[in-house]
Amino acid sequence: MKKILRTLFVILPIALVISVLVQMVVANEMIVLGNKLNGTENRITELEGENDYLQRSLNTLSSITRVQTLAKAMGFAEPTAYIAFDSSMLPMALKQ
Repeated sequence: MKKILRTLFVILPIALVISVLVQMVVANEMIVLGNKLNGTENRITELEGENDYLQRSLNTLSSITRVQTLAKAMGFAEPTAYIAFDSSMLPMALKQ
């Protein structure tokens, strides 16, 4: 009986120290993995924002290109001169 108790008193502290060390290693690994996951989620959010911006830009450019192509097909030409209006150049109906 004394041998069993003596062995128990020797093994129990060793088991407690080993379990505390294992717990520290596991907790440290979980923290590292949590930080990596947070970085990955932040990168995903950045890339989704860039993707939305690029998609809006592409839609804008494609609609402008489509309108330009349709206008050329309908016979519209590029302007050769531009007209600027100011307050002295009102239509006849407003001048009178």
